Amino acid sequence: MNYIEEYYSGYDEDGRLLSRHGQVEYLTTMKYVHEVLNAIDGADNDKRILEVGAGTGRYCITLAQEGYRVDAVELTTHNLGILRSKLSQLTASDSQENFQENFRGSLTAIQGNALDLSVYEDGTFDVTLLLGPMYHLYTDADRYKALSEAVRVTKPGGYICVAYCMNESVMLQEAFIRGGIKDYLKRNMISSDFHCISQPEDLFVMMRMEDIYKLTADLPVTRLRTVATDGATNYMRPIVDAMDDETFDYYMQYHLCTCERQDLIGASNHSLDILQKNATQDLRPTDSYAKSRQQIDSHTTNTPTLSSERLTLRKFRLSDAEAMYRNYASDERVTKFLVWTPYTDIAPVREYLSGVIRDYSAKPIHYWAIEYEHEVIGSISTIDMNTRRHSCEIGYCLGYDYWNKGIMSEALSMIIKYLFEEGGMHRIAAKHDVENPASGKVMRKCNMTYEGRLCDHYCRHDGSYSDALVYSIIKA
Repeated sequence: MNYIEEYYSGYDEDGRLLSRHGQVEYLTTMKYVHEVLNAIDGADNDKRILEVGAGTGRYCITLAQEGYRVDAVELTTHNLGILRSKLSQLTASDSQENFQENFRGSLTAIQGNALDLSVYEDGTFDVTLLLGPMYHLYTDADRYKALSEAVRVTKPGGYICVAYCMNESVMLQEAFIRGGIKDYLKRNMISSDFHCISQPEDLFVMMRMEDIYKLTADLPVTRLRTVATDGATNYMRPIVDAMDDETFDYYMQYHLCTCERQDLIGASNHSLDILQKNATQDLRPTDSYAKSRQQIDSHTTNTPTLSSERLTLRKFRLSDAEAMYRNYASDERVTKFLVWTPYTDIAPVREYLSGVIRDYSAKPIHYWAIEYEHEVIGSISTIDMNTRRHSCEIGYCLGYDYWNKGIMSEALSMIIKYLFEEGGMHRIAAKHDVENPASGKVMRKCNMTYEGRLCDHYCRHDGSYSDALVYSIIKA
């Protein structure tokens, strides 16, 4: 499940930032973004801004209207659609002359991931904004990767502004004020020192200042300041939302006078870390940091090679593109019950594998190529791994010419054995389209037990919906 896409598809981000309490965060962030922009020499329309995690465009559209050259990268299809719709509405509602007058800069919006900004050259932007990605990156390795990419694409001497969700605000508001502490402890969502432990289904990652300092310690940046962008606002949200204009103006004056106080930042819901890139562009981490990264989630970050008499399960290589395309990725019979359509050309397959290969070193991933008689004939991977509950789901696909040969059940058995014995898993699940009973046969052959039916769970690539049948196996 893509928890982030699902969450933002039903969330009114514009409404939050336009509310009184949301305006505190927005106005504070824009104040400091303008400060770094004003520190850069040159005309506004020569200054380039990259916003990674642009959401529905609240920041990037405003900055483009002010005259800056803005590039926006957004992960979720839903938010990107809203952003592009806003641009279309702006274009349609004005004459060309008025549009150019009211929209003095430029804005290009693409779909992308904070972990891979390879579409941009080193040192492209004067200011890079990460005002959302760090909320949803669940390992130090991913957070470091995203921040490294932001630093890489920023010009030497340029600025990086990074937003975080802060730990103590959640502990105070959710655990104590709203009374969730016992439940969170029971569910192992809080550590012994009261640090929130987040998994993808929890959506948001909570940071402490020491976490932020550690993250930037080995990057070629200088910290200029860290700001509490909403301070005490969310502790008194109904009061702030009910303020008249004059009172709210006084509240903003108070907030801006205190938002840089370091003794208050940890209890803010959101913070903004303002960094300046050093003259050097050497992004290589020190040996000590590299070693610490290798130790993070060590049992979930590798895709080890596994072998049986017939099969080798290993990491994909770029040279596998031709076999992948020929044996299964272009075959409608294979993709019939999957969410992706068959490839019609080998070039996108190569591009896809390039991303997979990058992901092996950038994020926790178990994604094996199934090699049979020196040929890649399918894939098998873990999905939604939850290290707190020691559970995961497995997904797989196999070339049509290799069906009914016991190959898929053999590969699945190898992965189950590995995840139980070396991967720290307690429960492993899998599910299949109700109209694909052969996949259920594979699961039963691997001693998985039928658990139930999820109605209209799948949306196939042809737009039709289908039920899913769920199986699992528990470690003995």
